[in-house]
Amino acid sequence: MLGDSPSQDHASPDEGQDQASVIDNRGSQERAELGLNIPDNEAQIERSERSPIKSEPKLRIFVTVGSDVPFDRLIIAIDDWAAKTRKPIEIFAQIGNSDYQPKRFEYCKFLSPAEFKDRLENCDLVAAHTGMGSILSALRAQKPILTLPRHGALGETRNDHQIATAKHLLDLGIIDVASTTDELQEMLENLKLTPNHHSIPQWASETLTRKLNAFISER
Repeated sequence: MLGDSPSQDHASPDEGQDQASVIDNRGSQERAELGLNIPDNEAQIERSERSPIKSEPKLRIFVTVGSDVPFDRLIIAIDDWAAKTRKPIEIFAQIGNSDYQPKRFEYCKFLSPAEFKDRLENCDLVAAHTGMGSILSALRAQKPILTLPRHGALGETRNDHQIATAKHLLDLGIIDVASTTDELQEMLENLKLTPNHHSIPQWASETLTRKLNAFISER
């Protein structure tokens, strides 16, 4: 289900307001009713005044923090980068039960499996915590993924297992990893997209299934 963030109230248009403005207001209201949170006008104006580099194709980024616990540090870092970059970007984030609400891109708390799959298939890059669910989803879709590991010392997870996972998968060349939020922003700014060829099948191989069945039958 889409996030349960409260819908935004929209005032009725003034008598002198043109038709395009009316349509825009209605569209915003419909998006709010769907649970999509839209950056306020001030943030949109701030971005429009930066004159993005038009020669570059728009970078579509799908941000996800998983479904267990929020990860404000990741969301804040990407929101701050979105305020500074001149790259043409389009960002959508699944933020979970985050206390921080992004100001410069659309977001919702949770996505249904079908909505998650659609966002994943229509992005150029996945930016996520170093959770295996997010990583495996990106690999299945052959999407490049940039991760920021959660830290146990910061209360972002129970321990530092994501740091160990990040190091292992980085050594294998399967994912890109940012150690800090500053490094994350730098990597986003200097990003050169290439397809992720480390794809995995949706189902386990017959060999693995056979071995697992044999192991279980012996217990």
